[in-house]
Amino acid sequence: MREAWDILRTAEDEACSLATTPRGLLRISLPAGFGRLWIAPHLPEFLACYPSLDVECTFTDRYVDLIGERYDVGVRIGKLEDSRLVIRPIVTTQRLLCAALGYLSEYGRLRDPVDLARHKCIGFSRLSTHPVWHLRRGDTLRAVRINARMTTDDIDSVLHAARTGVGIMYATNWLVGPELQSGALVRVLPGWTVDAGKQLSVVRASSKHAAAKTRAFVDWIAEIFETPPWENAAKPRRRTKK
Repeated sequence: MREAWDILRTAEDEACSLATTPRGLLRISLPAGFGRLWIAPHLPEFLACYPSLDVECTFTDRYVDLIGERYDVGVRIGKLEDSRLVIRPIVTTQRLLCAALGYLSEYGRLRDPVDLARHKCIGFSRLSTHPVWHLRRGDTLRAVRINARMTTDDIDSVLHAARTGVGIMYATNWLVGPELQSGALVRVLPGWTVDAGKQLSVVRASSKHAAAKTRAFVDWIAEIFETPPWENAAKPRRRTKK
């Protein structure tokens, strides 16, 4: 049964690769949190542009073997080393510190990273350096072991805690963009850089010719993130139908 399915899927892929109009089923692998926040809301617009195309999306933070699991395309954050993939860098994300204005009003603003040691922080246990946060300004480096009032492995819980004034959070700009735009959160130590930025890329299996459906998605993603939407979250981009 599996062999028959693979034969049918291969035949469909070959037919789609020869078509100039995107059609058929497009299987997409997306990082869970980022995909839900910044890609899923735009998918209806994508489908409206290509009425002969269907999509199947998987939202997960586990490693997905695009080729082995037969995905057409994926979105990835961070370093990629799989030579079998064609990688198109889209935008660089950054990490930063932020907190609710109410929290800073009660506990005071920070002037230097060493001040973090006396503040209440929200720990994200999946951060590779947890519970140590690293900051840089020019050639000056600071490594501070935080006082975690709350620690969790769920980034949405970290965000909720920060919004409600639990403490200072260490987050990626794409996650907190809407909160910074609305004023629900404000930057902490904005003159300091929190580690190196990570590249957001769209990837597909390496082949001489990409199917029209894959090319359409890659180009669409590149347009969506031409200006990072989290930098202007109050005015989301709208893409007109071609």
